[in-house]
Amino acid sequence: MSSLISYIRTNNSNKPHVFVKFQLRDAGISLNYTSEIEIAPKLWDANKQGHRNVSWVSDPEKFDFNSKILDRKRLIYDLYQCLENKESVSSQTFTLLINNKLIEINTPESTPENLSIVPCESTKILPPMNRSVGVEITTVFDMRIKGNEISPTRKKTYGVVKYSILKFIYSKQQKKKDFTLTFENTDINTLWELEEFFRDEPNLLKINPKIRNVFKKYNAPQQRAENTVIGFMRILRAVFNFAIKQELTTNYPFKKYKMKEQIFGTPYYPTKEEMLHLYNFDFGNKTLNQQRDVFVMQSMVGMRINDFYHLTRSNILDNNLEYIPRKTKHLRAKILSIPLNSIALSILKKYEGQTKILPFRCESTYNQMIKKVFLLAGLDRKVTVLDPKTRKEVVKPLYEIMHSHSARIFFCGSLFEEVSDQSLISEMSGHASQSIAFERYRHINRSMKEKLTNTLCENN
Repeated sequence: MSSLISYIRTNNSNKPHVFVKFQLRDAGISLNYTSEIEIAPKLWDANKQGHRNVSWVSDPEKFDFNSKILDRKRLIYDLYQCLENKESVSSQTFTLLINNKLIEINTPESTPENLSIVPCESTKILPPMNRSVGVEITTVFDMRIKGNEISPTRKKTYGVVKYSILKFIYSKQQKKKDFTLTFENTDINTLWELEEFFRDEPNLLKINPKIRNVFKKYNAPQQRAENTVIGFMRILRAVFNFAIKQELTTNYPFKKYKMKEQIFGTPYYPTKEEMLHLYNFDFGNKTLNQQRDVFVMQSMVGMRINDFYHLTRSNILDNNLEYIPRKTKHLRAKILSIPLNSIALSILKKYEGQTKILPFRCESTYNQMIKKVFLLAGLDRKVTVLDPKTRKEVVKPLYEIMHSHSARIFFCGSLFEEVSDQSLISEMSGHASQSIAFERYRHINRSMKEKLTNTLCENN
């Protein structure tokens, strides 16, 4: 009688995540399979072969994870029952069969019902190299994010990259009709072509106006910043790394590709005086006053926009804001506690009794409103910033560079002006101790620099 178990294997229980493994045993047969499903070792229950019953992870999340394990077991068992010559099948070949079935399931033509229906008569195992030659890169994007803890924003970026690659394939097919982009036919030259395409894609509509006949919802993107192009290439590299782990390919062109570094300028933020001026300014317009309140409130607590938009009254306990950051929830389910100051409490009191804790708008509208309230409030201080497209220094008024993340930068940067203890601030901001982004917030303002240079001419 065959048996099928799921398990994890690691020597370090503090690792952020590990892949869930499966082992199927039958008379004289042992097949091992490593899935793309991830979990933090501390959250794994070996007895239940699933998620631990812990209070800081919601029941729907635990149920969803355990459902993935059960669905994968069902797929593995169904495929095994349909195998011909079971004794001659290796773990590597069986892994390839599972992964190719998952690709088939995740293509648009497939339906969820395919997961538990595996027609035995069509289950033939081909040599690994023959199967991997036909694996197109775009089909694995959904597999990469399925079962992995990736933020909603990151998932959207994966979708944008996948969509751009599909347009790249379409452009190549205008010259070579049978062109496909697989893991096996991608080399260093292809990567360079893709990088250039990501950079020049805004001009694609001018070059080929007929593209809208193929991509019905196509809108030409704005000129991409170099950091965005580098980010796209990093996502493509992540998909290749995933494909290698899943034994979909052995080709890795990124060995020869030099990944460029992303460059970030100084993160500017309002001064405390500017923030108080904004808070006290009356715009004479309900909507503008409301969106000003939302921005000031975000600045007083330093939350990421995705966390901030999920804020409810239940997060407020004894004049403290408590929540678990969504971005790092799968790495460390730590509750952050932020004491609410008088400004934050006054804003919350202003919207008591309403359905939403604050009058949130969609993020794009919110960002536009932030720029508008800064402009109307006369906050036009000139700052020197790095242009993300040209990577050259340009001078802009403060209101032009303000956006939702500026509130988080204000929170961290202003606190650093008062105390240099990074661990204390990260207890409220939720940054990792070695966060690169956190280091960018350690902005030394002009007054601090003036105090230092003035010491050079002081008498002892």
